[in-house]
This record gives sequence, structure tokens and C-alpha cells, in this order.
Amino acid sequence: MSALPASLLPASISKHRHTSTYLASLWSSYGSIHALTVHSTPPQSFVVKHIDAPPGTSVSHKRKLTSYAVERWFYTHLAARLSASVKVADCTHADPAAGVLVLEDLRPSFPVPAGGSVSAAQAAVVLQWLAGFHAAFWGAADTIAVDHGADTDTGVWEQGSYWYLDTRRDEWEDMDEPWLESAAIKADAVLKDPHQPGRTLVHGDLKAANIVFSRDGATCAVYDFQYVGHGLGVRDVVYFLATSVARGVMGDAARVQALMKVYYSALEAAVEGGLGDYTEEVMMEQLDWALVDWYRFMAGWGVWGNGWASERRVREIVARLDAEP
Repeated sequence: MSALPASLLPASISKHRHTSTYLASLWSSYGSIHALTVHSTPPQSFVVKHIDAPPGTSVSHKRKLTSYAVERWFYTHLAARLSASVKVADCTHADPAAGVLVLEDLRPSFPVPAGGSVSAAQAAVVLQWLAGFHAAFWGAADTIAVDHGADTDTGVWEQGSYWYLDTRRDEWEDMDEPWLESAAIKADAVLKDPHQPGRTLVHGDLKAANIVFSRDGATCAVYDFQYVGHGLGVRDVVYFLATSVARGVMGDAARVQALMKVYYSALEAAVEGGLGDYTEEVMMEQLDWALVDWYRFMAGWGVWGNGWASERRVREIVARLDAEP
């Protein structure tokens, strides 16, 4: 791959001698990610995300373009609200016209990638990070601007995540699970109900590929904020647990319950003024609805993850929820 053009960089960087190294292509070849070393005194290192999308008019194409705008808006308008323990990359430069985002290189402080799946101990670290992230926007998320797909960066997603039903109608049509349809529609309604306790901003794509750990494993950092938006925090929890935690951990109900207690305790400690009506019981009921919702997406798109969000488990949840008054 060719080097990153100097014209894409801010003058504060391009005035110095610098070298770039290609790291990866973005999803569906919508651009690239480069490591950038600036030979200043002292030397500096950055990661540059460059959006260079092909032409298109599909819903998927528009969703991707909006996601990059949302990510830039998050870094420039919201990241500063996070506490030091909720580590994300510092943003040095964001240029919507050029599709460029220049970020702190997290690798020196967080050199251990999560890989394909994480252990129970690592999952606890991530859930503490997630609780801190949710706490930063707890009860105030609905005052944050929404990006309605404009050409400029204007806010976050009205519904955080990339699998919510309103944006996945093609997958809904492909789903051949009649037993799931009624519950999936209700789950969608619960998860976007503005009166549900626990509304915040969700990360929207909290999987192992977007997580890095410190060398000692005691802390983590997270990147890729393309799908940040309004919603219930359990949507992030379900996605992370179902896609990124070791199968052996998620197959043990007691260990899963322990992880949920880690998240709730960290949330309780981080939210100023307490959680009010958001009890552990409310959280667990919302978790079930979020599991139904995630399985609905997989049923139309394709199943992946560690097997926790299995058809058998979701059928049990649906039966139990249907039996409740």
C-alpha cells in the first residue's frame, strides 16, 4: 500500500519529517488505517484513519458513511467527558472533508490486543471500562445531538449499534424464524423506549477486535466509535459477552452472573447520585430483551460468537417472557 499523502495531515505534523506504515483496510475497503511516526523532538506516534469510500447509494453505503461522521463527532465532542479510567485515544486532528482522523497511538501503553476472545479476568476489566463509559452519559444521553445522515459531522446515532431492527430490514426479511418474530418486535420496542431506566450512550461495536489491554492486563482501552448512539447499556453488554468472551466462561451460568455483578457494581460506583430505578433485576430483564434482539439480527445475517446467544437459550427466554403477566 502507498504511503499516506502529506496533504491529508495537519500542518503541525506535516511540517516535520514523518513516515507512515499501512496497518489495515477498513470494512468493505472504505479506506485504510496507517501508523504514523513523526520525527520531531521528541518523536511522536499516531494512528491515522482515512476514509476513501467507493461510490454508492445503498442503505449499507449510507450507514457506513454516517458511521465515520459519528466517530469523528464522538472524538471531537464527547470523548473529553470520559474519566481517565475510561481510556480512549486522544484525537489530534479531524477533517470531515478529507475523511481523516488522527489519533493517539494506543499501542505503547496498551500493547496487548484482545484477540479473538477474552478470559473471565479480562472480561471483568472490559466491563468495568464499559460501566465507566455508560456512567459518563447516564441520564443525559438524550440531550446529545443526533446525526441524521447529513454530509457533515453533526452528532451520534439515534439508536446506537449497527444491528438494531430499523436499519436491518433486509436481514429481517431473510429471517426464517416464525417463533421469534413477535418477541423480536417487542424487544425492539423495549430497547428504544425512551422511558426505560438505564438509557445512556452505547459504544455500539464493543467486540474483542476493538479492545487492547495494558501489559499487566489491569486496564484496557477501546477504539472504533462508529456506532455510538442512544440506547440501553445492556445492548453493549450482550454484544460483548456473546461475541468476545471465551466459550468456557459463557457456558458457566455462575461465571456469567459474576460478570454481570462486576458491571453493575462498577456502574453503581460511577454514576453520581445513584442508579435510582435501575436495579439489578431491571438490568437482567433488559439483558434478556437485548439477547433476543441480538439473536434476531444473527438469524437473518448469520450466526457467530461463542454460542451463548444460542437458539435454545433465546427460545427459553422468549417462553419465560411470554409467560410473564
